[in-house]
Amino acid sequence: MDYSYTLFCCDEDGKGKDITLGTSRELKEGAFIRLTVMPIRGVLEWSEVQYEELPAEVQGNYTGRSAH
Repeated sequence: MDYSYTLFCCDEDGKGKDITLGTSRELKEGAFIRLTVMPIRGVLEWSEVQYEELPAEVQGNYTGRSAH
């Protein structure tokens, strides 16, 4: 993997933790990323999503911030 990121992530219930993601391409600044994560295996896949696609509990973590 060319790039490694440690990101603060929220699950669908809005609970957060740091997750490390390795990828072959650079992530966009300010992008929202949806991860598919499995215990022990880590991140299986990821995709860039729009703010409106985030679960309401996750959007609540961005209250007062501008949507990207």
